[in-house]
Amino acid sequence: MPVYDIQSGGQSSQVSLTAASRAEVRERLATIGRALRSVRQGALDDVYGMEARRAAHKLAGSLDILGMTRAGELAGELESLLQNGTVQGSRARAAFADLRSEVERGFLAKPTVPAEPAVPATPSTEAMARILLAEDDDIMARMIEAALSRQGYEVIRVVDGAEAVSLAAARPFDLILLDLQMPVMDGDDACLALRNHPHLTDVPILLLTAQSNQQQVRERSLPGVTDYLIKPFGLADLRSRVQRWLHPDAGRA
Repeated sequence: MPVYDIQSGGQSSQVSLTAASRAEVRERLATIGRALRSVRQGALDDVYGMEARRAAHKLAGSLDILGMTRAGELAGELESLLQNGTVQGSRARAAFADLRSEVERGFLAKPTVPAEPAVPATPSTEAMARILLAEDDDIMARMIEAALSRQGYEVIRVVDGAEAVSLAAARPFDLILLDLQMPVMDGDDACLALRNHPHLTDVPILLLTAQSNQQQVRERSLPGVTDYLIKPFGLADLRSRVQRWLHPDAGRA
């Protein structure tokens, strides 16, 4: 059942919240809270710390899409504070309190909508290009699936890089979206593995990465990557970038 209802025939970047999406956001906040309570003498518990960094990363990538821009910024700041094994506990707890308050304000401002499938928009004449989406963040993945499906594309989702490589080797795809940070096999390793398959050498691969990783990724000049889409991104930017690489000659006269 979709978390999102993309408004205005799929053309708007407004995304409505369901009860399920609120629950996912609150669970991520709870994960960060558990980690901060585990801090002893400025050190994070290893397991809780890793889970908290991942939760903050996911929140930073999805809250802006939900129209909670300030909350997304706070999640990004908190992710940075949690990057090292040692943290300034008071600073991190203050940032977490601000984030939690901002999320709750955002929830109050956005009414809950039923988790009913939205009526699909009429597909374009160039519909049914097949897109492989490798994204382990449910909130982000459902947003992307809803936005691109409304454009008439067939979107098939997997949750890790290894699964993406296996599926793409067995089935034809017109475009591949890879999250950079995934379990089992991350986006850059998955991209290299995909390019090793002869029938995937020319398939556009877009790497999805958080803004905090942008400079690092570009400096690495990852081989095989066609383009980057920096989180948080708007739905219009997503559609435009997908259109650009599925139909690269469309804008040329």
